[in-house]
Amino acid sequence: MLAQNHPQCNEVDGIVWKEGCGYTSKKLQTMLQQSQPSEVDALICKVWLNLAPPKVEMFLWLALLGKLNTKALLMHKGIQFEGPPTCPFCSEHSETLDHLLITCTISWDIWCELAADFGVVPETKETFKQFFGHWIEVPFSNKTQRRFWITSFFAVAWSLWKRRNEIVFQQQSVEEDVLRYMIRWRIAMWSKAWKEPLPYAVAEIVRNFASIPELANN
Repeated sequence: MLAQNHPQCNEVDGIVWKEGCGYTSKKLQTMLQQSQPSEVDALICKVWLNLAPPKVEMFLWLALLGKLNTKALLMHKGIQFEGPPTCPFCSEHSETLDHLLITCTISWDIWCELAADFGVVPETKETFKQFFGHWIEVPFSNKTQRRFWITSFFAVAWSLWKRRNEIVFQQQSVEEDVLRYMIRWRIAMWSKAWKEPLPYAVAEIVRNFASIPELANN
């Protein structure tokens, strides 16, 4: 697309969005799907929902593309690192992206416990990308509940990756209880940046996290 455009001499450079008034990522996604449908993954594009901080959305986008630098990926790239290439949570399996974020017993227990707060039993999937597709399709009649539900996916994945890095680079321990608290705290903090946040303090949401369905209906 860029190759079809040529700079003009003696003119000031500028950026112009010609597909309607005002640029949005949704408009770009729609245009690309129309022009290059085989190169656009609609599922991956669903990370841009403004429910989590931009750096977390970027992290999830990379994860869904399989670009996180896990030990397995680093080995595939021929990069040397200290220590065994095993999962820092269970120390039993190779640290692949799918194992670290969903199939490790510690990670899966956290996913299941959080889902239980919403009255949902998640289905096991072979890949992290498939699991994301399943998670965001779980139906909720209440819009606020659905936003909390989708945000929880960002929070769990981000918190697992952050804890993984703290274990690998700072020699910390898993501390599952702390990890569970941090996930709920992040969800509550991020929800305060929404256009329509719940009228409760962050501490109240964290303390009554399992009551979010009731809080959202009040």
